[in-house]
Formats: sequence, C-alpha cells, structure tokens
Amino acid sequence: MDYSGLNNTGQQEDNNIVATLSTKRLIVVLCIFLSAIGGIYYGKSANTPKHLSLDIQKSIASFPRQIGGWKYASASRFSRDIEEMLGADAYIDYTYESADDEQVEVLISYFSAMYEGKQFHSPKNCMLGSGWEPLEISRINILWHGKQTPVNFMAVRKGSQILYVIYWVQGRGRLLASEYEERFFRVVDSFIKNRSDAAFVRLILPGTQEDKSRDLALLCQFSTQVAQAVDAILPD
Repeated sequence: MDYSGLNNTGQQEDNNIVATLSTKRLIVVLCIFLSAIGGIYYGKSANTPKHLSLDIQKSIASFPRQIGGWKYASASRFSRDIEEMLGADAYIDYTYESADDEQVEVLISYFSAMYEGKQFHSPKNCMLGSGWEPLEISRINILWHGKQTPVNFMAVRKGSQILYVIYWVQGRGRLLASEYEERFFRVVDSFIKNRSDAAFVRLILPGTQEDKSRDLALLCQFSTQVAQAVDAILPD
C-alpha cells in the first residue's frame, strides 16, 4: 500500500500548524510591542517639563494685540462646560480688525501634553455638528518658514451667513494639517524630545461667495502672520 499521500498530507498539516502558531506568536509580539510603546508614550507625555508649560501659558495669555495690519478688537471666553471639554491648558479667542473693518476670529488652544482624551477637537466635527452646512472642505497653502505649507480649509454656511475657516496644529517645530501625521509625530517626538505639547490654531473670517477669492487671499495672508506669532511662543 502506498502511504506517500498520507505522509504528504501529514506534512502539510504540520506546516499549517507551524504557520498558525507563527502567526499567533507574531500577533502576540506585536500586541506586547504596541502596548509597551503606548505605556512609554503616555508616561513621557505626562512628564512634560512644568517650566516649559508655564512659560508658554503666560505667552499665550499675552499674545500680540496687533498682527501685521490687524488690531485686537475683542476677546471671548467659553463657558466652563466647554472649557472642560476643550481640555486646553491655556487658550485665547480674539477678534482682530483690519483697516477695512474686516474681522477675523483667532482661536489658539495650547496643550502641554496631548493624548487620547486631551487633544484638540476638529472643526469638521464641532461646526458641522452644530448646524453649519459644508460648502467646501479642502487643503490650501500658507507661507511658513519660507515654504508653501498645507493647512485645512472649510467654507460653511448657515442660512445666509458664510464662514471661511482655516486651521492647523503647530508645535515642536512642525505645522501640520493632517490629523494622522500629527498623531504619528506626536509619538515620535514623545520619544525623541520627551514632548507632546502643541497648539491648535483656528481662524474664521465671515465672507461671501462673490468675494471668495479676495476673502481667501486675505485669510491666508493673515494666517501666515499668525503662524509666525505662534512660532515666537512655541519652542522647537
């Protein structure tokens, strides 16, 4: 009787078992590795130097009252509930006016350490979840450190009111539009620099569809100046 078929079958089953065990071991190792990274990352995030945090908080509170040709007009504060939800260590919500009576709202929220449960809230979720209708969601460039750098752009409408919104995350020598890139570099910098602090920056300009090109150029120019002012506060 020929047993070669049985031997081949048995060998194949053994190979399948070995492959299954190898896959399980790989999954276990990956889980352990990721857990270790998470533990170290959150541990490092919690150890952000206190003097660094306090210095930046003071600087945020004394953010320039004039940026280029724009002058400070007013300041707003959130309710206690919203402040707790925001979770920022310091923030400003200023309105600036141009010589032509244009107004731009500038929100800068500083986080001494960012991690799940303590990080910025995307305007795509906040504004669109509160009744604003999206007209456009895209990326545009502003000038930062001599380079065209992408930031997030939204045009939203509620009734007859139209808002143009630009926002990004800035800190640790980076200016990022992508939330995925921000999370990646947050982990990288927590290892290399022992830091995960950053500022969330959002600008809002009321505008019109007819003057969109002019409004957007105005907002981009002002955003470039705001990014420079934030650079002066946040260390590399």
